[in-house]
Amino acid sequence: MDLTKLNKYFPDFDNTLLVTRIAQELKDYDIIDATDSMDELPRLISDEYNGKFVEIFVNYNDNPINDTSGIHNDIEVYYNVGNSFSDFDSKEYSMTRLNELKEDMKEYLS
Repeated sequence: MDLTKLNKYFPDFDNTLLVTRIAQELKDYDIIDATDSMDELPRLISDEYNGKFVEIFVNYNDNPINDTSGIHNDIEVYYNVGNSFSDFDSKEYSMTRLNELKEDMKEYLS
């Protein structure tokens, strides 16, 4: 996976191993690095399948960013409908639950 955008916008990001593992686990969904300057965390995105796509945000390893409830998650996933970034459900995963993420994506995108 090309991590040019991640490296450009997050040069000190310390969890690229998890990003690479996610991309490898989800290779059937054409995951790409879609990180941009407006993102708080590095962002991966899937191809669109049946009008749906998935965004995956990966947290820092050593100094993770907390969500609004004060909890940090290794991985936060947004399950989007159509080309809208406002119509979605989200779910958090730990790095030890990649198989669950893979199964959820398979079910959502099929």
